[in-house]
Parts: sequence; C-alpha cells; structure tokens
Amino acid sequence: MTPANRTSPGAPGQAALEALLASPPALPVVAGLSRLRSMLASPAPDGGAPALVVTAPPGTGKTTLVPPLVARALFEAGEGGAVGRVIVTQPRRVAARATARRLADLLGEEAGGTVGYAVRGERRTGPDTRIEVVTAGLLLRRLQTEPDLPGVGAVILDEVHERALDADLLLALLLDTRAGLREDLTLIAMSATLDADRLRELLGGATGGTGVESAGGGAGEAGALAPLLDVPGALHPITEHWAPPPTTTARLGPRGVPRDFLAHIAATTVRALAEHDGDVLVFLPGAREVDDVVTRLRQSPPGAGGSAGGADVLPLHGRLPAAAQDAALAPSPPGRRRVIVSTNVAESSLTVPGVRIVVDSTLAREPRLDVARSMSWLTTVGESRSAGAQRAGRAGREGPGAVYRCCTASDWARAAASPTPEILSADLTGLALELAAWGAPGGVGLHSPAWIDPPPAAAMRAAEEALVSLGLLEPSGRGGDVGDDHIDTDGGRAPGMGAITPLGRAVAAIPAPARQARALLVAAGMIGARPAARAAALLTSDLRAPGADLTALARSVRERRTGARNAWQWSQEAARLERSVMRALADAGAARGSGAAAGAQEALRAPGHFSALSTPGTDGARALGGLDRLSGLGGLGGAEESVALVAALAHPEWIARRRDSTGSAGPAGSTGQAAPGGSSRPVGPIPGRARAEGAYASVGGTGLRLPADSPLASSRWLAVADVDRSPGCGDALIRAAAPLDEEVALAVAADRLSEEARTVWADVRLRTERARCLGAIVLATAPGPPPSPDEAASAVARAVREEGLGILPWSDGARELRGRLALLSTEIGEPWPAMDDESLVDAAETWLGPAVQALMAGGGRFVLRRLDTLAALRSLLPWPEAARLDELAPERLEVPSGSHVRLAYTGDDGESLPRPVLAVRVQECFGWASTPRVAGGRVPVLIHLLSPARRPVAVTDDLASFWAQGYPQVRAELRGRYPKHAWPEDPWSAPATRGTGRRRSRA
Repeated sequence: MTPANRTSPGAPGQAALEALLASPPALPVVAGLSRLRSMLASPAPDGGAPALVVTAPPGTGKTTLVPPLVARALFEAGEGGAVGRVIVTQPRRVAARATARRLADLLGEEAGGTVGYAVRGERRTGPDTRIEVVTAGLLLRRLQTEPDLPGVGAVILDEVHERALDADLLLALLLDTRAGLREDLTLIAMSATLDADRLRELLGGATGGTGVESAGGGAGEAGALAPLLDVPGALHPITEHWAPPPTTTARLGPRGVPRDFLAHIAATTVRALAEHDGDVLVFLPGAREVDDVVTRLRQSPPGAGGSAGGADVLPLHGRLPAAAQDAALAPSPPGRRRVIVSTNVAESSLTVPGVRIVVDSTLAREPRLDVARSMSWLTTVGESRSAGAQRAGRAGREGPGAVYRCCTASDWARAAASPTPEILSADLTGLALELAAWGAPGGVGLHSPAWIDPPPAAAMRAAEEALVSLGLLEPSGRGGDVGDDHIDTDGGRAPGMGAITPLGRAVAAIPAPARQARALLVAAGMIGARPAARAAALLTSDLRAPGADLTALARSVRERRTGARNAWQWSQEAARLERSVMRALADAGAARGSGAAAGAQEALRAPGHFSALSTPGTDGARALGGLDRLSGLGGLGGAEESVALVAALAHPEWIARRRDSTGSAGPAGSTGQAAPGGSSRPVGPIPGRARAEGAYASVGGTGLRLPADSPLASSRWLAVADVDRSPGCGDALIRAAAPLDEEVALAVAADRLSEEARTVWADVRLRTERARCLGAIVLATAPGPPPSPDEAASAVARAVREEGLGILPWSDGARELRGRLALLSTEIGEPWPAMDDESLVDAAETWLGPAVQALMAGGGRFVLRRLDTLAALRSLLPWPEAARLDELAPERLEVPSGSHVRLAYTGDDGESLPRPVLAVRVQECFGWASTPRVAGGRVPVLIHLLSPARRPVAVTDDLASFWAQGYPQVRAELRGRYPKHAWPEDPWSAPATRGTGRRRSRA
C-alpha cells in the first residue's frame, strides 16, 4: 500500500502527512515545528482561528514543512470531521508547480493527490487534495468569486517579502475576510527578509488583538501583535567574487542591458565553471537577456576550462512551457554539469538541485509609474542588496558555494537596501478595480489596518481617472456613499472612488490586466471572442514586437516564424483568454436573461449596448457611447485590424497621430484643456519649443516616438499598446503598436472629441482659432478673430507656466528690479514679494496680466517682444512700502567724487546676487572710509575697485582695511602704468576725482 492510500476517515492523505512530519527532511525549520504546532492550537484573541507570522531565510524549509503541519493542525482541530484545504500562495507559476511537486514527492505521490496545484492555464487537484499551491493572482480571482472561501481551512502566504502587487492586495482582502466573514480561517504570512513587525500588526489587528505582546514572544494575553515564529538560517559558507565588466562596458545603457555586458556575463559564467565545482545559476533581469546569454553559452566551443561546452545550458523564465521549466529544475544527469540561466523566478521559493555557483548580473526589472502622464512601464535597475543576498543564497543550500557579482564592490555598497514594493511604484489601475469589485472602492470599508504600505494617493487618483474614462468605474460620489475624499484604511488621505459599473464587474472577472481585459470583452462583442482573444494575447503574452510592429508579430506567430516556443506561448494565451471571455459573456448573458455566451455576444453587438453598461451622463457612458458607432464599421475582424482595435481599446489615451512638419498634430494644451493631474498643455508651438521629426502626438498629450528601424514610421495613426520611458527623454519610446484607421480612432476615443475656440502661438505672436481636437491631437483648425486682452493675458501666463520665465523679453531694468526685490524679500521678508522662478510662475496671471492688457489696449496683434516686463514687475510692489524702494535698494550710490554709480543686483546671466555690487574707479573713492550698506543697513555692498581702464584691481566690503593694506600694493603696480591719474600716498586725505590728475591740477 502506498502512502497515499493510508488515509484516515474524513482526511485523505493524513497518514502520509503524519509520516512526513514524524520523519522530516533535515531542514532548519524542523527545530521550530513544535512551537508552531502550539501556536496553531492556540485561538486568536477574538476566539477564532490563529493568525501568525513565520520568518526564515531561504533554504530553511518553511515552504516544505509548514503546509503539512498546518494540514495536520486542521485535522486535529476538526476532530475527525471534514477538514478544510490548506491554500499556499507562491509569487510565480513555476514556483507553485515546483513546490507542489516537491511536497507530493516527499509524500510518495504525484502532484494532484494529497498535494495539488493550480496556476494560470493548468490545474492538478482532486477531491482528496489537502494542500493546494496556487499563485497569488489565482487566489485573488477565487476570493473575488467566493469571499468566504468555502472548503478552505487555512491560507499560507509565502514569500511575502517580495512585495508583489497581487500579494499585497491579496493580504488586504484576506484580512478583511478573516475579520468579517471567516473567523475560523487560519492565516499565516511567511517571509524571508521582510521586517516582521508590520506583518504581525496587520494579522494581529484582523484577529481582535488590542493589548501588547507578552514578554515571552508568543501571543500573549490579548496581544495586538500576531505570534511570530523566527527560524534561524543555516546556509553553508559562500565565497564572494567581484567580477565587474571592463571600464568601457556599462551595466545599463539607454536601451536596456548592452550586449557587451551580456557577453561579459557569459564569460564570467565560463570562468566560474572553471574555478568551482557544481552547477551554475545565472541571474539576469529579463527573458530577452536570458535567451541572449543562453545562446552565447551554447555556442561556446568545447575546451577544458575555457568554455561552457561541457555543460548543459538551460533557460528558466516565466515565458517557457511548463516542461522546459521542469527540465531546468530537475537534478543534473550523472557526470554532467548544468548552467541554469534564469530571471528572478529562481530568486526565492525554488531550490535548484546541484547549484553551488551563482553568477549575478546585479540587475533587476521594476515597474515605474508616471502619474502626470498616466504611463507605466518596466525598467531595468541595479538590484537591491537584499535581493542580491537572496540570489547568492541559492549557492549555499546544499554545500559551500560561490557567488560572482558582475559589479564593483562600491556599486554594491551604493545599492538600495531592499527593492521598491510594487504598490509604491506600479500602475494601480488593476488594484483599484479589484477593490471596487470587492465592494471597497478606493479601499473604503476594508478592515484596518490593511496594507503593509498603503497605496499612494496620487497613483490611486490616476487609477480612478483611468477606470472612469474606460467606463469601468462611476465617478466619485456616484453609485454609493463614497465622497470625494476619505480617510484610507491606515489613516492617510486618499481619493474617493465611485462604484464599479456593470462593464467593470465583467472586466474584473477576466484574469488579465484591467485594460487588456476591457479591450478583450468589448472587442469580442464586435469581432467575436476568438479574433479578440488572439489579438489580446499579443498584448498579454509578453512577446517582443519586432520594430514595435504588433501586426508583424501577429503574422509571425500565426506562421510560426517566431519559433515554436513563442507560437506555443501565444496560442496557449489566446485559448485561455477565449475561454475567459466566453465565461464572462455567458455571465453577462445570464444577467440579461439570454443565458448563453452566444446570446450575450449578440447582446454586446446590439445598438446602444455599450453606453447602457454605465450610468447615463457620466464619463464612462460617454466613453462607451462612441463604441456603438464601431458596430457599423466593417473590416475590423481581420488579423491586423483586430490587433489595432484591441490595442486602441486597451489604451485610448495612447492613440497617436504622426506629427507633420508644422506640428499640427501637436499637443492641444494652449486651449487651457486640462491634462492628467490638472495641468494644461500648449496646443500650438510655444516660443522656444522644437518639433521632433517622425514623432507622434497622443490623445493623452504625451509625446511618443518609434524606434529608428520601425516599419510603422509611415503610419499616420497608431494604436499604441506598450511604451518605455528613459530618464531625460521628453517623449516615450513606443515598444508595441499597430496601424490604426482614423475612423476607428475617432470612435474609440469619441469621448475625447471636442471643438473649441482657443488662443495659440504663431512664432511670437498670438492668434485665435477654432480647433477640432481628439484629446491633445489637433484634427483641424480655422482662423478666428484677434484675441481679446483677457485671452492674450491668459495665453501668456500659460506659456510662462509651460516654458518658464525665459520666454519673456527681459530688459536690463526689469532684471535689476527683480534683483532689488529679491534682495529685500530675502533680507526683510514680508511684504516684499518673492522673486524666485517658482513664485513668479505661480503668480504669472497677477503680474503679467495688466501689462499684456495694456499692450493690447491700442489694438493690433500681440507681439511678445514688445511686452514691458519692467512695468509688469512694478505691479508686484507692495504699497505703501514701495515708496521706500529707492531708500532700501537704491539703483545708484553717490561716491566721494560726486558720481552716482549704478549698483548691480544681478549677475551677467541675470541671476539675483546675494548682495549688490558697486563697480567704481579707485580714484573716485579716496577718503571714503565706511562701506555703504543697503536693505536698511542689513547688507554691506560689495565694492569692485577698478583701474582707470575699468579693470578690477580689488574686491572688498571693508574700505578701511583696503586703504591700509591693499592700496599700497595697487598703487605700486599701477602708478607707472597710469601716470596721468592720481595715486597719492595718503588716500584718506586726497580729494576724490573722476578724471586724471592733470585735469585736477589745472582746476
């Protein structure tokens, strides 16, 4: 009889679990199992099931032995009755499968019996499954469908320290479920590196804790912190090698990881094979880099100690089929060595057998979000030290190992201590939709505290704006009692959000990113589920579009020209999305009474259907209303057209039109049209702004550009699906797009169509025009009458906000007045106005408006260079204090010669000086003992003493000291060079003079 058959009534696999726990593998976590068993037997402060935290370094065995112990605890608590299933979450599919197979193997079973798993597109469980390993995203879908998790007795959240967005959200919803629906649900959070205090606070709060932790470190009496089991690590020693690239090779370049650096990593791997025994695990930031290094190593010629030719080289990343991933995780054949080239999927959870060497590129991928432009992308960055320690730990699990870090020791010392949590840097559109589907829009109503780090308010506002524009959420204040603002679950201010729409609820049920799921569902109603799913799979399967051309990618996967692996990946993803959208359509059909997917699909094609999915009069209804016009268009179902349609539906704000040489497709912001975040962008060319040839203007207002070699460059309209942004680059780089028909573009973004009168710049002149715009794209214009004084004043203020103060015609007098006022503002303060750039830009309407209106009063066109900036600045003078301006910051000072010499309050480039400068000839200052002061005596003037040729010979703010110490040397050097000028031995008694000594003598 196999262990799988030695079961107890009501508890399949119990005997096998008991046998494993009675004789477990020699892992460090074994020492803590008895204490963990006691914790599991102790009820929480609210009398319900326990919630606790387990911390242990990688390789201690927590993932292997904690789930069986929890399963046994549930059996014991159930007294032989029905036993709830233990759900274990993993951050990645490959880790979920490997964990389940490892546990099943220890039980003497195949996966799918006592231990099973479920990941996207694959499930191996049965009625006797006691432990199910899943990805966090899959459990999130299950929780949304069944918030009380029927049949589940415990949830173990593994690898919480990775701080993936799905995992953070899942933890928040599970805490809500535990606090309000399932007091009998056991919760365990397991982490390798994360500070445990915050986790203990969250889990303790969900179980009714109100007091303090006991001195013994356990649950304590009415403890506010959840119990903690801390398992010390037992890694073998790891030798550290620094393997930086040559000084001519950078780790990161403007387009990602340079090929020269990848060649260096391959060479370092060959070196590591020669210097140490065992298999090698190479860490790279992404699948493209993995494939590159794998190719280099496989092409390495055989040779003792000089190549990888004697080792099996295998890739490991999330794009691979399950069989290829399993092959990389299998033990080495006898007598063979392996090189596993991996992304961060092998960073935690997984133990790759035989690995004694780690080669670390020290690079990682992290999400980034530009809230102002509503753009998100993945960027390659230097890894954090905690992630690097995790990677190095892979080499010390089975014996002494070595790590080769491809950077310098100083690079490593400067690295961040830990990676940025995704919730703080990623697009939160999906999270916001999930919260709304949960019934807690914006997080309102979640059990508090809910978050390890609460979602940033700015990112949540951007997410709400995106979801409202897509018709997935109602605007704030609609559909419920959620106000414009609320106190979030951790006490900070956060934006309010409206309730989820019917379309939003259907989209939330599709296991795909919110934008792509919305595009899939809407397109399915127009062109059918299969074409829509095939097009959407190109956006969600993480395949690289050659030259950013999605249509070329679509042809290549259909014709299998991208390789069998990419074609397989796309076909599997397309089939999964087709099944998902059919289920969603069936649910929609049931809600409408048709009861079948086909009926729902026909309903989606019905006129007026899309606008009916949202509350009339809202932004969402307007967004969906334009889609009804698409139903009458033909030719959308072709492979290339369907890709463009789905991409446009996913990102209407990224629909783009090529800018022509006049910039007529440029951003439409001079109208005062609000851009994301409340700022306005200029419509026509602002003075000083150049147009980039071959670039695109997007509906959302962000400039876009294609790669240099893209075949899409001749396309007038594009549906953009993916972008990348580089520091210092104004335009975003298009990574994936498809040519788009103009009629489709206008229908998809119909809610952004507008016609308005606006004031625009033409060179340095202003004119009015009527413009028809698609968001920030100007479709057509017609000239209008000359702008009114008020329109001109508003246009100049907008230009200053966009371009800065440098566009204004600054006269010398205006610069000096600004410097005088800046000095008084700094030294005296109120009521003297601040003169820094930010303050002047913020007050542009106030001080520029009257001057512009005065210039326009005589009629004719407004010309910027005629603007009297000096008069404009004078409007900021405070009254009645302005009467003392010449006293406190005089334009000129009288010197002993009788001359009135100008004071300089600004430098050569116009910047305000910290104290004014008086440049005057030495001869005009004879007898002057005290240094003059300004700003009511607060600031001494800096005197630049000049030669007769007006060249500086001394700089001082202490005249008495200069006459006593500096003057004798100046006199000795210059009296022979300028004999006609006075150079008395006693400058104190000599009369000051403006001219030469000869003129003075004759006088």
